[in-house]
Amino acid sequence: MEKQLNRPCGQCGQAAIKAINLKDTWLNESWKDFPRVYISCDVNQYRCANCGALAGNRSSAKALDEAARESIKDQVSHFINRIKQRTRLTLVEIAERIPMGYQHLSDLKNRRSFPSYHYWSLLYSIYRDPDLLDRLDSRSSDAPVSKFG
Repeated sequence: MEKQLNRPCGQCGQAAIKAINLKDTWLNESWKDFPRVYISCDVNQYRCANCGALAGNRSSAKALDEAARESIKDQVSHFINRIKQRTRLTLVEIAERIPMGYQHLSDLKNRRSFPSYHYWSLLYSIYRDPDLLDRLDSRSSDAPVSKFG
């Protein structure tokens, strides 16, 4: 639901500032290291309906930041839970197969930690194709041997 704010746009001067709920949408711009973020919780973004300029303030920017963080933490937790279901592996076994410590993986699963984009994309790839775990198994001995020792 959109609501109109009673203030003029700083760009065009029109009184057309609207608060738009971003829940269940993709951010149109990159956020921190993430090229795209799917927002899964309620948060408003203020834009001018006339020229499209952003019209938020510090608190609305902070709310968007928090919504993006929480959405990413939710996604990673979901990815890990689905990986466990599909592969029937424990967190310890998953952590052994990918370059991530058990405690970090557990913290991500339980939303106690925020992932880097690297780990988000790795877990997303495994979520999409659980067979990647077999190819990523860090315990395998088929790694190339360096001729330098």
